[in-house]
Parts: sequence; structure tokens; C-alpha cells
Amino acid sequence: MKQILIIALMCAASVPATAHNAADSAKNIMFFSAMTDVGYIIPTNDFVRGNNYKNRQLTQYSSGRIYIGWQTAGKRPWQVIHNYPQYGIGIAYIDVDDTKEVGNSIALFGFLNGNIWRGNRHSFSYLFELGIATNWRCYNRQKNPNNIVIGADATGHIALGLEYQYLLSKRMALGMGAEFCHWSNGGIRRPNSGFNVVSPRVKLTYLFNDYKPQNRIVDWQPPKDNEIAVSIGYGFKRYEIKDWEQKGLASEYSNDVHCNIITLRTAYLRQYGYRGKFGGGLALQYDDALNADYACRNGKTIKINGDFGNRFLVSAFATHEFLVGDMAICVDLGTYLAQTGTIFGSKKKPVFERVGFKYNLPHNITVGFNLLAHYAKADCLEWCLGYSIK
Repeated sequence: MKQILIIALMCAASVPATAHNAADSAKNIMFFSAMTDVGYIIPTNDFVRGNNYKNRQLTQYSSGRIYIGWQTAGKRPWQVIHNYPQYGIGIAYIDVDDTKEVGNSIALFGFLNGNIWRGNRHSFSYLFELGIATNWRCYNRQKNPNNIVIGADATGHIALGLEYQYLLSKRMALGMGAEFCHWSNGGIRRPNSGFNVVSPRVKLTYLFNDYKPQNRIVDWQPPKDNEIAVSIGYGFKRYEIKDWEQKGLASEYSNDVHCNIITLRTAYLRQYGYRGKFGGGLALQYDDALNADYACRNGKTIKINGDFGNRFLVSAFATHEFLVGDMAICVDLGTYLAQTGTIFGSKKKPVFERVGFKYNLPHNITVGFNLLAHYAKADCLEWCLGYSIK
């Protein structure tokens, strides 16, 4: 839970930190929004499909959200480049059709709304939210055994969407759109099937000052130099043990023992424009789950490590970074070139995805986190420290 809370605070604080420039007379406009949506739970696991106390598929989802944010006015080049986006923090109340086994969650998140197209009164934008959702009723083998969706009392909150907004007056706006939401804990605890929902949404916004459309000219040219980015990441995960009864374990979920993952990445990048970088690289990953086993001793689950030399993976990946000021949203797609061991008798799936957040500090130092996944199923969270050679 502490890891996910730190992520939420980083995301909420990072974009506003780049927006201050006292030399520029333009002022960002603070706003308040209220939003509601009613949607559909995608049946991606047995609990949602009907293995619950209601003995039916869970379909209904709804939420109410409050946003406090700022409409940018072009104080920094990134604001003009991204067509005057909005950013801020929000809170949500979430209902997923099974309060007895799942509960009603409350989410705290940072958000970024970027304009794809913008007119004097109309705009069409993409939506992005990232934070923490808590107050779930999580899995418990004795008290809540059906709930394989939520394994911890806190999860990540991710939302992606599109929205059309119409300016009703200089201070009021109406927005309508659709979004996809996901909640899971990134493998910090098991089970971790997660919820996935799609929904239409309606939002009403009040601006605390009159909105005046801006059309500034950017006098900043993006660098197009080559860059080598080196980073090291640390994460941990827990596994589901299929033969737990034969091993004498108390549960199929190894939540009292975790496996460490350390990844050294080197990537070649080139900035191709104002908004992005692309490239590729190689990674060396240490995973102490490789060739490991579990056993029961004195009533406790313990991990038996395998040979040290068989705990490594080599991979190659393509990467893209979406740039927003000093922040970057990173996406990798890669494959393992060499596997020297198995995880409880099976090799890792050959293709992986990595989605992350990176913040640029002075002196070419970067910090951030990644979510590592295999075929869109979350594997673990990685905390990263990096350095760029330009």
C-alpha cells in the first residue's frame, strides 16, 4: 500500500511543479469539476463471471469524482506544445456491484487532460488518471475466499479516456466522453486479477476566472541529439502456487514471502519532436524466483533459492517516451533473448510490456517507476533510478 501511495503523490505533484514562471504574465486558471459515470465491468476473471455470492455475472459499475485543477495558459513551452492542457488532483467514490465481497472504494489520483483539438468554445481531449484506490474488501481465505480480484486493501487506479467539452460561459463548461478504468495492485499481493471497466461519463466544470483562449507561439526547439539512458530498477512480486497442498502450505498464495526483481536497462533514444522520443535497448534482469521453490517449515512458508547463476534473463525492447514538461510516460515492448531457468517449472512468457512514469531531475538524473506485465497481465512494480548520457 505504501508503494502505491507514493506513486499517487508523485503523479499528483510532478506536473504542477513544472508550471511556475514568474516572468510570464499569463496565469493558469484554477477550476473545480464534478463528474459521474455508469458503465460495464469487463468479465476478465471467474469472480466477475459469476463465482461470487450473487451467483451471477457482475456487470454494473458507477463512480462519482471531484477534480481540483488548473487550466494552463502557456506559461511554459510544454503547455503550448500540448495545446493548453489541464492538470490537478481528484478523488473518486467507486461502486462495482458487489459491496459485500468487494466493498466501495475511494481513489485519490493525479490527472492530465490534453487537448487533441481546441476551438474558442469546443475542445476534444484525451484523459489520463493515475493514483491509489483504497477501502477495498480484499481476499481472505477464510472470510472472503471468492474475491480473487482484489488481493490487498489498496490498489493502483488507472483511467484512460476521451472527452468532448463545450464552454457554456466564460466560467462554466460541460464535458461528455468515455473511459476505461483499471484497478489492481501490480503483483504486490496475490490474488491480483483486478477490475476492468468501460463507461460513458458526464462532467461539469467551474473556472474561478474567465477563460480566454490562448494562441501563443513556441520559440523553443526540441533537441534532436542521440541519448543513452541507463537505469536500474527494483521490484518484488508474489506468486500463486499451484501445488500448494502437496507442499503442505496453508494457501496457494505466497503472500508472506516475496521474490526480488532487479533490472539493469540501457536504451538508445532520439527525440523526434516536441512530444516524444523513441528507441530501443537491452536489459539484464535478476529474478530470484527463477529455479526457486517453496516449502513449509514450522507452519510457515519459506522460499528455497536456486543456483545464483540461473536467476538471470536477457531481453531486448523497443521504447517510446511521451514528453510532458519534465515528465515522461514510457512504454516498452520487448522479448526475452535468453532464459537460464524456470519459475516453478515454467518459463516466463516470451513477450513483455512495461509502462512507466519518469521524472527528470537536474544533472541528467531521472527517477520513476514501471509496471512490468506479460500479455497485459501485471507482473510487478519497479522503482527506478537512471542517468542520461547526451
